[in-house]
Amino acid sequence: LPEGLASSTEALRKHKQSFQLKKIKSVATDKWPRTDIKWPEQQKEFLEETTIIELLKQL
Repeated sequence: LPEGLASSTEALRKHKQSFQLKKIKSVATDKWPRTDIKWPEQQKEFLEETTIIELLKQL
């Protein structure tokens, strides 16, 4: 990958990941308002993998 493309892909990945996480958290909070949901490391890893796969599909 050219460096410019790699860094923009990384930026997009991070942006998309934080957006997805916010979306998941808001949905979960709506469903279970009295629950203090913990977001384990596993969830973060899963999100990273799916985001990368989605990005690759778009190329």
